[in-house]
Amino acid sequence: MFDRLFDRRIHFFLLVLFGSGAVGIAFGFYALWPANIERGYEPVQPTAFSHALHAGKGILPDGELGLAIDCRYCHSDVETGPAATVPPVSTCMNCHSQVRPKVLPIPGDQRLRAYIAEQLAWLRQTGSHPLSGGETAESLQAGHKALAATNAGHDRESDEPVLQLDIAKLLWHWERQIPIRWVKVHDLADFVYFDHSRHMASDLQCADCHGAIENMTRVRRVNSLKMAWCLDCHRKAPTANTTDQYREAGQRGPIHCSACHR
Repeated sequence: MFDRLFDRRIHFFLLVLFGSGAVGIAFGFYALWPANIERGYEPVQPTAFSHALHAGKGILPDGELGLAIDCRYCHSDVETGPAATVPPVSTCMNCHSQVRPKVLPIPGDQRLRAYIAEQLAWLRQTGSHPLSGGETAESLQAGHKALAATNAGHDRESDEPVLQLDIAKLLWHWERQIPIRWVKVHDLADFVYFDHSRHMASDLQCADCHGAIENMTRVRRVNSLKMAWCLDCHRKAPTANTTDQYREAGQRGPIHCSACHR
């Protein structure tokens, strides 16, 4: 009924169809596997804090010089407590009360006003900070003109002193004593107990879990942080700092349930 050329085309079409389906299903399983969903998570933060700039070393791709600040300066409890701690705004201001980078933004940039309005709306909704009824985005932004006057950066057209947008955000939080609402990148489940100090005492480096964070302009999750990934590390050969209890078992750390689930 059909010639050979038509049959060949039908067979080729079916081969491509089934092949594409098989590849698509396999890729779907890989992409949707829980460990792979978690890996690569890279949320946008309220203010653009660059670990590459603050913790990196040498000349960065954008020409900036990495400041090589030790992780423990900001994450001060990482060696002594279960949580590494997110630094308060006061830690940022230890440097930025004197160091305020300048850029030349477009005149009339409304991003700071929009950011302040969003923060005020959230604070009023949650009731997490006392705000006087007369405060508005405009009145809160007005104070930045005086702050900007202490900087040498100038606007291209108006020749008015200006602050970098993200430094202006930081100063607004500092003036009003309002914490920055950072978005968690490495967030374990509530039923998981993880102690940073014990892992630091075991001679683990920050990069072992967090990846080369000193090279990241925006922090992303490099490892899944799932139970299987943790157990793979605990089952590795003991190190010089492994306790005798686990050294005798030939492993780096505990693998029983109550070690992490309490």
